[in-house]
Amino acid sequence: MLKFKFLGVLTAIFVGGFFFSQPVLAADYRATPITLSGSGELIISPGEVKEVSVSFQNTSDVSWYNDGPGYVSLYTYEPKYRHSIFDPGTWLGPTQVKRIIEPNVASGGVASIKFELHAPRDEGVYTETFKLASEDRAWIEGGEITFTIRVENKELSVESELGESGYSGEISLMSANDVKAKAGASILFTVGIKNTGTQIWTNYSVHEPDVAIASTSEDDFSHPSWEGSQLAYAAQSVAPGGVAYISFAFKAPAAGGSHTASFIFAANDSDIVQIDIPVEVTGRSASVISAPEVETPDLEEEPILRVGILVVDEETNNEVVITSSESDFELRDTEGNLFGELEAGQIVTAYYQDGYYYFNGGRAYNLYRNVLELRYNDYKDRTWLINELSIEMYLRGLAETSNVSPEEYQKALVTAARTYAYYHYTRGTKRGQEFMHVVAYADDQVYRGYDHEIISPRIGEAVAATTGMVVTYEGDLAITPYFSRSDGRTRAWSEVWGGSVPWAQSVLVPWETGGTLWGHGVGMSALGALKMAGEGYLYEEILKYFYTGIELTKKW
Repeated sequence: MLKFKFLGVLTAIFVGGFFFSQPVLAADYRATPITLSGSGELIISPGEVKEVSVSFQNTSDVSWYNDGPGYVSLYTYEPKYRHSIFDPGTWLGPTQVKRIIEPNVASGGVASIKFELHAPRDEGVYTETFKLASEDRAWIEGGEITFTIRVENKELSVESELGESGYSGEISLMSANDVKAKAGASILFTVGIKNTGTQIWTNYSVHEPDVAIASTSEDDFSHPSWEGSQLAYAAQSVAPGGVAYISFAFKAPAAGGSHTASFIFAANDSDIVQIDIPVEVTGRSASVISAPEVETPDLEEEPILRVGILVVDEETNNEVVITSSESDFELRDTEGNLFGELEAGQIVTAYYQDGYYYFNGGRAYNLYRNVLELRYNDYKDRTWLINELSIEMYLRGLAETSNVSPEEYQKALVTAARTYAYYHYTRGTKRGQEFMHVVAYADDQVYRGYDHEIISPRIGEAVAATTGMVVTYEGDLAITPYFSRSDGRTRAWSEVWGGSVPWAQSVLVPWETGGTLWGHGVGMSALGALKMAGEGYLYEEILKYFYTGIELTKKW
């Protein structure tokens, strides 16, 4: 892969007028699919126009709007901006489907979209994927849905293979076609089962399959609300042709990656249909705390951190453009081979294609310190632009607070952020398979490089005042999650992610009583810390209030 080495500040822009600040903002926008017509399985006759609906919960920290700057709408996806053969001519455009219906959807609210699909004349099975976007700002993480559409003249009926004589059913609705959640997160799920048999259901329930007793701990979906193997029960009658709706909870497994949660819907003590729910574990928070620390040498200088700042794909025309604004720089590969010596202001366009890295001419913008590395990896078949720089310089570019916030709050925040980054540095925990420690998104910590240093110099002063200071518990490095604001108390690690973490306990936050919880709730509440700093608390006192029994240790 290519590395760009230099002494000053590095600048980057992406062709087609796509500025790097926009991919960074992508992490500020999140969604969870709630409902999907037909649970994503549709049968349409050739040439038929069918209206479908979808809904999403806004799990962002920002509101969504259906008009004005950054309005939210649905686009074709996989690939992005493709022309769909199901476009009926009533969409906003050949690649943009419809805006959300609601004028304003606050964080935690639900947005809905209705649109038409026009089936082609050729029979067959089609897959149509769509994704939410905030216009000219970001794709919305988690806002992706897929329809599997069977185009045929004859309506099909899919009945259960599990049902006894007179007992059969089919899934008619699921609250989400698939689930994305952090490790250990509680998931509330609703399913609708249509009675396609001849018997009246007088009660129904959801339980684990018999094979669940052989599940590994990595695929453990058990939830405290379960009674034995039974997840939920309802004593209600559903006649043939009717639909039984039942809600139940389960937990995302501890291991990251793709899983399938399987449950059985039963009526009148007869197993009717199996419910398979694809679950992608994205955060792996429960496993992070138990990850072994990799061997690191004694520190004489601060660590060099690797920050993934951009996925290089079609949004950037599959290339990045680099220059150095202050000094001459070199272009080398990871073996140290010199590809070129360039003067300050010269431009390099770099890209990866078919197993090789290339560079040529281009043009530029955004500012980053030290080294930028363009690196493809096959773990997720994608290319990253990675910024490699000292951890203190990384902290100066964090955009987790504003330049005008109180000094002691800034010190508390950058110390928690330093500890978080150093924790992942020592373990290679979250991003090791993609050759970096953290990413520049809110999945880890929002990082905007040297540009942010320029507009927020007081953050740099807070970094300098706390250089090398990290949070420890009984002499060991502690992981320090933090979040936007609480509803009057923080959550213990065990409440959200399972397991026991002694320094991450629930504490009262009286400054926020009566408020609304924003974020996971574990560790330091940013708003609560801000209020404490405003009342004269020192940064050490703020950290020790939110993280139980910790000490501050200077590592470098």
